Amino acid sequence: MHHYPQGNNVDELELTLRSAAIGKPVVIEEMASYVGPAETDRFLTRTIGSASGWFGFFDGRSAEELMALPAPAPAQGAWLARFTRFGAEEVLHAGAARAPGAVVVETSIKQVRTDAAESQRVRDLSAAHRAIGEQVDVELAP
Repeated sequence: MHHYPQGNNVDELELTLRSAAIGKPVVIEEMASYVGPAETDRFLTRTIGSASGWFGFFDGRSAEELMALPAPAPAQGAWLARFTRFGAEEVLHAGAARAPGAVVVETSIKQVRTDAAESQRVRDLSAAHRAIGEQVDVELAP
C-alpha cells in the first residue's frame, strides 16, 4: 500500500490499512509524510498492529546529510530520522504482527465510497474505538 499522510487523512488511511488485511501480510511501502512531526508520530504509531512491514522513501543520503542541505531536504532528513527511530525502537518492541480488531465493521466498497451516512458510520465507529485504544477491522464486500 502507498500511504502518504497529508492534511487530515490519517484516520482514513488507518481505515484503509485495516480493510486491506484479507489473510495476507500488509506492507506499507513508498511511505513519506506530508504533515508535521506530531501527525507523523500519530500515523506511524497507529500503524503498529495493522501493518506487517514498512518501507519509507530513501535516496541514499543520511538524515544528517539531508539536514545540512537547503529546503526541502531538511524536512526529508527529519522524516528519515523519525522513520529510522520508529523501526529501531517502536516496531522492534511492539513487533510487526497484525493485531485483530476489537470489532468487525461490515460494509461494501460501493457504500463506503458513495453513501455519506455509511462512510460516517464507519469513521465514527473507528474513532470511538481508537479513543479507547482499540482497532476496528473493516470487512469490505464488493
